[in-house]
Amino acid sequence: MIQDEGLSDDRERKKDLVRKREGSPERLRKNRIGNMVNTAIVRARFKYSLTLGIAAVALVGIGLFLFTQNRVTDELIGGELTDLSSEDVALLSQVADVVWESSELRAGTGVKRGKLAISSGSIALSFYSGASVYVQGPVRIEIFSQELIRVESGRLSAQVPPPARGFTVLSGSNRIVDLGTEFGIDVRSPDDCEIHVFDGEVEFYAEDVTQPRSILGGEALVVRDGGQVDLVADRSGFSARDHLQELADRQSDANLREWKQSKERFQGDPSLLVHYDFQNIPNCPSRLENKVAGGGDGFIVGCDRLPGRWLGKEALGFTSSSDRVLLKLEGTTPSLTLLASIRIDSLAYEHNALLSMAPNRKGETHWKLDRQGRLLLGLRAESKYGFDGWERLVSPPIIDENRFGQWIRVATVIDGEAGMLRHFLDGKEIASAKMTRQVNVQLGIANIGNFDESVLKLVARGGLRSFNGRIDDLMLFSRALSAEEIAAHR
Repeated sequence: MIQDEGLSDDRERKKDLVRKREGSPERLRKNRIGNMVNTAIVRARFKYSLTLGIAAVALVGIGLFLFTQNRVTDELIGGELTDLSSEDVALLSQVADVVWESSELRAGTGVKRGKLAISSGSIALSFYSGASVYVQGPVRIEIFSQELIRVESGRLSAQVPPPARGFTVLSGSNRIVDLGTEFGIDVRSPDDCEIHVFDGEVEFYAEDVTQPRSILGGEALVVRDGGQVDLVADRSGFSARDHLQELADRQSDANLREWKQSKERFQGDPSLLVHYDFQNIPNCPSRLENKVAGGGDGFIVGCDRLPGRWLGKEALGFTSSSDRVLLKLEGTTPSLTLLASIRIDSLAYEHNALLSMAPNRKGETHWKLDRQGRLLLGLRAESKYGFDGWERLVSPPIIDENRFGQWIRVATVIDGEAGMLRHFLDGKEIASAKMTRQVNVQLGIANIGNFDESVLKLVARGGLRSFNGRIDDLMLFSRALSAEEIAAHR
């Protein structure tokens, strides 16, 4: 029987089962995004002064052309598209030294249709069509869909794999249609641009020209003052990707060094009960080493060995409803601090467990996220079942779908001496509450990334609450860490 600080009602449980059958919200979301451009094309309104019958035939022909060749004409942009502004078309995957002219965006956030401008720095856009675009400031672009952008001024380069064949860049009245390649474009004014093809082939469509000109790998074309000049492709002017990679490597090395130093500072703390750093997990994992000397090791059920926050950092991935790490602790403690570095890939359930411990006992602990992206702590204060038998702390939302896939650091403190509960995000306190009852934390059998009851029982009750994401560092202390100590944790 599930015992928690409050159960979902029947309606929520039924919704959970429907979501399980149909797939995760993230998967459904990606499917919707994948169909977005096709929906826009179908709903575009073209302004032809033709008869209704001829217009219908034309639309069928245009639709077949667009769907099979993935080419988008300027008339599509001129048509009225259904408002799809609520849907993302790309991921802002990297940001380096950027000064924004348009609204500032964070790395890892979704990018919608609209204008984007930077004065300096570099960004990388991963379009949901599969194309990767590297932009170096100053630049101004407009994003129409996952397959179509306009460059008003500035430089960018693009890598277009076969699934994204047909990715199109507009410049003034010209169109560059990629046929699965790598190319760069430098736009100085609407009709003054250079196209450099580094690998593969692109098609160049000038204004009022129906037959494209082919530009092959190693070739370049300058379009200026109504004329065209052939050149040899030159990568040297398109440095955004190299700039981003260099900075990412340096930052990754610095972060890894800082994390190791932080780990060493905490390692001698006598209150440290558990430290799983998820490094060097065996290829056929079962035992998870506790870095605390004499501490109990964990045992891995399911899960996957995956990359962590930085190059050289490893993590454990939780995807199945049965994935978890089991451990056992003994005794009680008046205070407890939980710290973890996590990456959340979806919030599929009403309860998404980070850790649950000592089920059905006074002092039982639940640490989790709800479907609204709030960090929750439940501490059983009374043996009786029911909502009012728990001390609890709920944070404001700390995660939404735009931050899925990003790494965050979460911490929760049960301070028995002060009678306080506190939540922290990335080293900063985000919620606190006074405890109304004095209760010791009961140590015992614990699940990381899951809940105690068997999967079959949870499915039957509509109560699945497994974590979907990654964890690459987790610590438990038998004391209340200070805000300064939590801020120092990396």
